Amino acid sequence: MKTAERRTVFGLGTVLLGAAILAGCTNTQQTPNQTVRSTYDTAPADLQLACANEAAPIYGVGAETVLPISSKRTQDNLYTVTLDVNNGRQALCTIDSDGNVVAITDA
Repeated sequence: MKTAERRTVFGLGTVLLGAAILAGCTNTQQTPNQTVRSTYDTAPADLQLACANEAAPIYGVGAETVLPISSKRTQDNLYTVTLDVNNGRQALCTIDSDGNVVAITDA
């Protein structure tokens, strides 16, 4: 193989390798408006924790074992928070935007 041909083959190989590397750098992540979480408003963390604290004595467990696992706005000033009460049960807590617990029921 002649020197000029080697340079052409080497140059072409370098270009193809560079293109392959750049192709692997494309962004395939979803934008925030394409995710499920952005389809509804979630309750602020302080309201979720208020629900957990209110549910603990009802279910006979320590407040540190009750975990909010999901939440959503149900009306303008109301949220529903799903709680794991750490004894094989889940509870639903309805709380207003001022932090007043309206109801706690079994899920």
